[in-house]
Amino acid sequence: MNCLGFSEAEDAHAFWCETLKPMIGKEVTLVFVSRSEANQLWKVEIVMNGLFLYSHALQQDKETVSSPADVKDEGESDLDTNPPQQLVFAPIDLYKEYSGFATEVTTPVEFCVVPGDLLLVTNQVSIMLEDLPEPMSSLPDAHVVPGTCCLFKSDAKDKWCRAEIVNIDTTAVLNLVDYGHYECIPYEECSQLKRLPEELTNSPKVTFPCILQGVKPAGEDSGQWSDEAAVFFQQCFYQKNLQIVFRECVSNTHWKVDVLADGVHVAKELVDAGYADYTDHMLGNMFQEQISCCPESDEEFGLEDEGSDDQSDLLVDSTDESEPEMPPSTSRRCLLSWWQQLPGDSQSLI
Repeated sequence: MNCLGFSEAEDAHAFWCETLKPMIGKEVTLVFVSRSEANQLWKVEIVMNGLFLYSHALQQDKETVSSPADVKDEGESDLDTNPPQQLVFAPIDLYKEYSGFATEVTTPVEFCVVPGDLLLVTNQVSIMLEDLPEPMSSLPDAHVVPGTCCLFKSDAKDKWCRAEIVNIDTTAVLNLVDYGHYECIPYEECSQLKRLPEELTNSPKVTFPCILQGVKPAGEDSGQWSDEAAVFFQQCFYQKNLQIVFRECVSNTHWKVDVLADGVHVAKELVDAGYADYTDHMLGNMFQEQISCCPESDEEFGLEDEGSDDQSDLLVDSTDESEPEMPPSTSRRCLLSWWQQLPGDSQSLI
């Protein structure tokens, strides 16, 4: 299991054995997170009753493992003995095309997207953050470590936000997981961080940090994206309908993705503008060959590209299940057809 921070009490192992035993011989839902080449093992999340098993069982773990010695005052547990709170990403399907939108765009190796299918989770989290219980428990000093999730009162957002501690030194670097935005605070202000209520711990992260597949900065010796390339990349996302294909999970922190903006492959736009090169020369050749065989316009198929004037239209469309799905644009159909014709290794580059 890909869960960290299990209780180390003596009977914790027995508790997890009892939790997993009823699953033997039954169908379970798994999310494959990463694979260890050295051990030839997969790390997975187990989904039970719509929740990740770790979140589902945490409260039972606390009740089973904790002893009376863990209680300082009546009705108040010693929070230091509980594992640090952590949030997991919502399950997604690799190689499936999602409609969605970007929340934070910096460079091709630093941007965040939210699939439209998961907007309901975003809305639910926002409502819960507007109605937090009082008083809230402070984050124990022992939990002020990288990987811990907590509540943070953001000055930039002017509200309480779910945050994950990324780095701790003289300052603390916090990732606002529902925005893809980072903030820094002095270490002394970590005393103002709060523990997450259980319902917010159960709600997964749906804002995915991404890396654009198949391109690198232009120039043989260049390893960094120029400011001009970053601005161009950001403009590619502005008020556009996005189609996102998740290709690979990298260390459970980033996803390599392909992105089409209004039916145009963003990687190709970067290359055509001179800001990027393909990571594989064959990729560019095959891309150009496929585009050349596509009709020049959707009218040749009798399709109209209605598009969207702004992001608000996308949000409405993504949550309105009664609206019939429009046929994809011609350029998107040709591109997806080309992906399907490539061998697996070549697909991973795109």
